[in-house]
Amino acid sequence: MLSYSKISQLFAYVNSGIELAGPEFSLKGCAYAWAIATGKFKPGDRVLDVGGGVSRISGYIHERFGCECWVLDAFHEGGLPTVGKTEHGANPSVRYVLSNAGDYSNEMPNNYFDVVYSVSVLEHVPLERMRDVFMDMIRVTKPGGLLLHNLEICIQNYKLLPHPEWLRKFGRRIFRRVPFHLNSPDLLTVSSWRHFLRSLPSVTFLQQPDRFNELSMFLNPDTLYEPPSNFYNNPPVGSKEYKRIVSINFALIKEY
Repeated sequence: MLSYSKISQLFAYVNSGIELAGPEFSLKGCAYAWAIATGKFKPGDRVLDVGGGVSRISGYIHERFGCECWVLDAFHEGGLPTVGKTEHGANPSVRYVLSNAGDYSNEMPNNYFDVVYSVSVLEHVPLERMRDVFMDMIRVTKPGGLLLHNLEICIQNYKLLPHPEWLRKFGRRIFRRVPFHLNSPDLLTVSSWRHFLRSLPSVTFLQQPDRFNELSMFLNPDTLYEPPSNFYNNPPVGSKEYKRIVSINFALIKEY
């Protein structure tokens, strides 16, 4: 499964009773609801939130579904490594491991979790660490378990006259045999993420990925988006051309 967040989807989540979708009515609210709807959590499931910080979603999953919930986060932002311990004291139902995905922490057992998920985290991971982050997440997911991830990317406001960036992206959709290293290895586009995910060992898409790209998201009036924010950590080159942040979701399953 590879898809993107839509306005109609967000309201469908709200109407279905997923409380986390409603308060924010935002990309993140929709992402929380997507993870909950796709995870199909059951009592006793072991669930890992990667980079979740002090997010309320882990406690929500524990309370609503009776899952064993963990959070993996080093809490480097703000230089407060004790935040995890403080939050754990206030919310003992969630276990906190103060480390980063990709560090291969000994506290994280192999083949343990039924669901590993992240929301608005992967876009902040340095490119050179991305493969280690995924290999570590695959390591701790049990065979048949799910990896559910949401991330944000920027798209530009396409103009009537061709723009070099538009031509570069549109060309990828035509020349599908372009090698990965030429096909935007910066992981700032849908196409580059699709290629990267297909290159990972031991996992496959849960369902056939949807066919879409940045242009189709821009043209779809149902696309859920937000304006770029000052705290977006990885603005693309020429970011002044990028006027919208959109959210993409993907679901992988670990092979037996």
